[in-house]
Amino acid sequence: MILEQLMLDVAVVVVVVLLSSFLLVMAGIGAAVLLWCVVSAAILGVLVFWLMFPGLYGAALLLLALAVGLLLVDRRYRSRPGAP
Repeated sequence: MILEQLMLDVAVVVVVVLLSSFLLVMAGIGAAVLLWCVVSAAILGVLVFWLMFPGLYGAALLLLALAVGLLLVDRRYRSRPGAP
């Protein structure tokens, strides 16, 4: 009886460990795809702005630089150990 319970517990632990590692990998892939979509949307917005107002290409480049800078600053402050 005790051996059966022990084998069941080991099987449950194995399933939980396998599923949790799979879920962590899928969450990482989802985060990378989301980041790619955000960057793509920012570049697309700047491209549309530049095509609509071709004389203001300096402003379009400035907006692109600001968007990239904000993404980098946000990533830097999120990865700090003491950040909330």
